[in-house]
Amino acid sequence: MNDRSPATQNANRSWPLTIGLLVGAVVTFSVSQMVWQPDGGNRLGLGLFFLSAFVLVAAAIHPWRRPRSFAKLALWSLVGIPIFAVLHNVFYAIGEFAKNVPVLPTVFEFLHVVAFIVALILCPTGVVIGVVGWFVIWWLGRRGAKTAASDNES
Repeated sequence: MNDRSPATQNANRSWPLTIGLLVGAVVTFSVSQMVWQPDGGNRLGLGLFFLSAFVLVAAAIHPWRRPRSFAKLALWSLVGIPIFAVLHNVFYAIGEFAKNVPVLPTVFEFLHVVAFIVALILCPTGVVIGVVGWFVIWWLGRRGAKTAASDNES
């Protein structure tokens, strides 16, 4: 879902920015887990957890410049919410059925937790970033077209 051809993709991606955003996502996630309170209000921890998801998605999409790419992100994230919610339940059920097998419960517990996080954290984040990104890029393009049209009239 990148806007550029493979030849210009590497030249236009800011790798220091990408790496910085990934480090920011890891740090924000780590802090969210440090302030998480298992038996109380988790507003700060949950807010930092969502912020880490936003920064992680931003690390992947920061070079995008077309509204269509953001629209695809929003659409696929919206489709992903029920898919990963169902996968979460399927992995949980398989893990419960496989309790007697030595390794399988651990594997399926990991998979159902990952599917849960993707369904409730990453996919909604992708929807929000996709919709907002689409609108901002569309609006800036429209504003730029109006400016170019007024320059041509002069």
